[in-house]
Amino acid sequence: MKSARAFLACLLAIGVITPASGSQASTAAERSYDAFCQKKDEIERRRAFNAMTREQTMDIARLQIERWRDANRQRLTPEQLGLLEEFIKDGVPGRFLTPAPDGTKATLAALEERLERAFSREDLEVMDEWPYGPCVMKPAVKAPRAATLEAEAQAAFAAYAAGEDLAVERWVGRVNFSTLQRLEDIAARPAPWNRTRAAFLLEIAAAAPTYARGRFLAAGRSMVMARPVPLGQDPVEDRFEVLWHQAALGLLQPGSEVALQQEYLAAVVPRFEEAGRRGVTLETRLPLARASLDAILCCWTPVMGALVREIPRAMRGAATLESALSLFERAAAAPALRAEALIRGAVLLYDAGRYEDALAWFDRVPPYDDPGLTYAHHLTRGRALDLLNRPAAEAAAAYVTAVEGGPIDQRAGIGLASALLRSGRPEEAAVAAAHARRMPDRATNALSQLQRADFRFVPEWLREIRRLRR
Repeated sequence: MKSARAFLACLLAIGVITPASGSQASTAAERSYDAFCQKKDEIERRRAFNAMTREQTMDIARLQIERWRDANRQRLTPEQLGLLEEFIKDGVPGRFLTPAPDGTKATLAALEERLERAFSREDLEVMDEWPYGPCVMKPAVKAPRAATLEAEAQAAFAAYAAGEDLAVERWVGRVNFSTLQRLEDIAARPAPWNRTRAAFLLEIAAAAPTYARGRFLAAGRSMVMARPVPLGQDPVEDRFEVLWHQAALGLLQPGSEVALQQEYLAAVVPRFEEAGRRGVTLETRLPLARASLDAILCCWTPVMGALVREIPRAMRGAATLESALSLFERAAAAPALRAEALIRGAVLLYDAGRYEDALAWFDRVPPYDDPGLTYAHHLTRGRALDLLNRPAAEAAAAYVTAVEGGPIDQRAGIGLASALLRSGRPEEAAVAAAHARRMPDRATNALSQLQRADFRFVPEWLREIRRLRR
C-alpha cells in the first residue's frame, strides 16, 4: 500500500505560479493551477514545479487539497473532512515555510499516521499517481448563502472584539475558495471607523491565502484612511494606522502581483506627505517600501527558486536603477531605516554588476540587529570581494559572519572554504568544506527572505495592532 507520506507529497506537488493576465488577485491561483494541468509532459511538469518557491506553492497546495476534498465531499466522513482541514491548517505551512514552525515534524508524523488509518488504499493510490495522474477539476460547489456567511462573519467579529485574538484565523481557516470570494464582497462594503473593525479586516487578509488578500486590504485601507481624526492629533490612532499600512504592505510583498503594492503605495504615501507639510512627522517604513518596489520594477529578472513577479510592461517604464538607488538613499536618511536601505541598495548594485559601488554602500552600513538582513548582507559582500579579487581574508570574514548569523545553507559555507584556501589556510578550508557539504542547499530560499521584505515583521505588528484595537 502507498504510504501516507506519499499521499501528502502528491497533494502538495500540483501547481505552478505563472504570470496572470487578469486584475483580480483572488483568481491567480486558479489560473496558475489550470495552466499547470495543461502541461502533459512529465519533464515539463517537473521543470515547472522546480521553478516555484516554497512560499508560492503554499497557496496552490491549499487549492489542490480543497479541490480534492470538494470533489469527494459526498463520500468522505466527518473524520476524513476534519483531517483534511487540519492538514490544510497545519500540514501545508509545515511543508513549505522555512524555517518550519516549532513542533512541525511531530505534527506531520502524527498526521501521516492518521491519514493512513482514515483513507482507503484506493484513495491513497489514486492520489499517489503524481505526476502522471489527472489534476483535480474544480467541482461545482454551492456557495454558502449570504445570510449564513454574514452570520458567521458577525460571530467571528464578536469573538475577536471580545478579545479572542485567534478567532479570525480559526474562522478563515475553515472556509474554501468560493466562500472567500463571497467574503470579499462583504468586506468591501463601507463601514464606519472603528479600530477593532479595521483590525478584523487585516486579520482576515493575514489568514487568507496570498492570492486572496488584495480586496480585504483595499477595504481596510479605505476605512483606516477615512478615520475622522487626521494624522498628528491622536498618537494612538496614528500608531495604529502606521502599523496597519506597514502590515498590509508586508502581506502584499511576498505576492507575485506587484501592481497591488504599487496601488497601495500610491494611495497612502500622499496622505503622509500631506501630514509632513503640516509639520507632522511619523516614523514609518513607507520610504523603504517605495524604494524596494522601484528596485523590482526596474531590475527584477526571473531566477530559479526566487519569488516570481508579475510586472505589467506599463509599470516598468519610469523605474530605473538610478531612481531605485535614489529612493534607497532617501530611505537611508531615516536612522531606523538606514542599515536596511543601504544593504538593499548594495545588493541591487551587486545584481547590476557594479561590485565596487556595492562595496561602497556596504561600507556605509551602521551596526544593526536584524537577523533577516545578516545573511544577504554578508554573503553578497563576500561575493563582491571575490569577484573583485580582493584579499581572500576579507571575503572569508564576510562569509564567516554569513554562516554564523544566517540560515543553515551551503552557499556561504562554500564561499568560506574557497576564501580560506586562497588565503593559505588549507586545513581550515577542508573543515569549512566538510561542514558545507553537510548543509542543505537553501541559498535561494534564504535570499528570498530579503525579497519578502517586511513580511518578516507582520506577526510582531499584528500583536501590537491587537493590543491597540481594544
